[in-house]
Amino acid sequence: MRIPDFGSVSVLVVGDLIAERWIRGVAEGVASEAPSIVLRHERDGIAAGGAALLARHARALGADVSLLGVLGRTGEEERASLELDP
Repeated sequence: MRIPDFGSVSVLVVGDLIAERWIRGVAEGVASEAPSIVLRHERDGIAAGGAALLARHARALGADVSLLGVLGRTGEEERASLELDP
């Protein structure tokens, strides 16, 4: 399947700008107090989600993208906004 050229397309993405926080680690067992996994933390990060992710994908295809939305105050908004920079 051939992906079309989006170089001449201008896109306005409107929606919720979601900052997805992820944690990566190694499962070391199951907690004795509850049925949950004990995780040894290795890394974590912030990734674009929601409309922000759609805008990143459109830009990766070559489109000229404008993004309009709201990013809530979670304490991670500065890291999330850096993730959206080209």
